Amino acid sequence: AAAGGGPRIASGHLVSCGVVLLLGICLRLALSGAGVAGGLGSAVSADFEHFSEGLLEHFGREHNESLLWGTYRPGLLFGVKSRTIPEAVVAGLMWTSVSKTGARLDESNFRHTCEESETKQGLKFGFSEHDGSSYGKQTITDPGNKVELQTYFFKRAFDSWTMRVAGSSSKGKKALYFYLGVDEELSASSSSSLTFERAEAYDGGPTVLRGHTPSLGDFRLVVLPGSGVLRAVLDRQVQPWVAPAGTAVVGLKDALLRALHQDLEGSTPAEAVAFAGADAPAATDRRTLLVVQLVVEGDFQADFAFLGGAAAGSSADAAAEAAKEGSGERLTQLLQGASETFRARFESTFGLRHKGGRSDDEIA
Repeated sequence: AAAGGGPRIASGHLVSCGVVLLLGICLRLALSGAGVAGGLGSAVSADFEHFSEGLLEHFGREHNESLLWGTYRPGLLFGVKSRTIPEAVVAGLMWTSVSKTGARLDESNFRHTCEESETKQGLKFGFSEHDGSSYGKQTITDPGNKVELQTYFFKRAFDSWTMRVAGSSSKGKKALYFYLGVDEELSASSSSSLTFERAEAYDGGPTVLRGHTPSLGDFRLVVLPGSGVLRAVLDRQVQPWVAPAGTAVVGLKDALLRALHQDLEGSTPAEAVAFAGADAPAATDRRTLLVVQLVVEGDFQADFAFLGGAAAGSSADAAAEAAKEGSGERLTQLLQGASETFRARFESTFGLRHKGGRSDDEIA
């Protein structure tokens, strides 16, 4: 965690606080509207402002830390965000189809955000299980790309989590683009930075991203392709790309497509989806958006493990070993346990089986 007793967590998401503040505003308006004497109105206003200043102190550190990370990106098909200010670390997934020769990407079916026009074409998404804090599961059916994805979010600790993407392509190859970035929209200036600490072929060790923000301190993210068919590009199963300096998170998709266009023009068909100009920036450069590309075919699975605080380790090797311990089959077991816990709590709360005799699959 960052210096100063932990991450600086945005308080605007605490609904209970918002309700109290809203009641206070209504009280103030009622007093002024009713013609209450200025002395009494001022006293009530001053007392409420004094009370509201310490309102967040009633929420313990453990509660606030439990909300540090979550799927706080409702406009995306699959995304995660830190609840920190003024800058936030974000992660997300994009995908599309690759032609048989590898010479073309299907830009018309390039998925990232939730678009009504795409749902009219049959795209289906949405969490079927989510506990609001540390676990979420959804199935994404994408007939346009002829692929079905299962995405999972699992928080191992308040500052460490894993995003899993598993799926099956019924026809052809697909290009997956996972990204990690720093959203600095609310930050006038920042010392945040991201870099590829290790961007090797998977058989030479997993790809490791390293970063730092004032709110979160140091962290690492490890890319762990799992079972399934991954197509190597330029001898790498995980292809890295660094977005140009100054690229905003909202402009990432356009910047990525421009880079792919440039590379397609000078690539052979076998390497068409490579990032030919994706050299790592100099050590003095400050970059805030990193992308990794995986080309998959048939059934596939990949884990993206974020490690914060002490879990980030002192080196890329240490982080990779820590990430491996919580991924693969071990993560599968943890996800199954989280799913069973969610379903049991859901049934105890709503009792749908007793009311309608519905199966677990129908409930989900």
